[in-house]
Amino acid sequence: MRLSQINQCAFCIDMHSKDALSQGENQERIIGLSAWRDMPFYSDTEIAALNWAEHLNAGKTVDDNSYQKVVEALGEQAVVDLTIAINAINSWNRIAKTFRPEVGSYKP
Repeated sequence: MRLSQINQCAFCIDMHSKDALSQGENQERIIGLSAWRDMPFYSDTEIAALNWAEHLNAGKTVDDNSYQKVVEALGEQAVVDLTIAINAINSWNRIAKTFRPEVGSYKP
């Protein structure tokens, strides 16, 4: 959902927030996601994942230090899985923004 916020994909933000709420996610955590660095609602693991997502989404070079830090926090397989998910959501954001499905129409 954070990547959809950065990419300003309204349909994806609507969809993912509805899914998260329907699966029991806390409303404060959803609302606070756009300012996650200043919110006390996220675990160290979630913070590492959010940092990695924003780092890759910004197109920044992945230096050895950044990579090692995220691997230490999440584990190598989780970093692989997260990196694939980041690329996938970026693609879906672009598809949704191109074809403009009706925002608010999604039902979990």
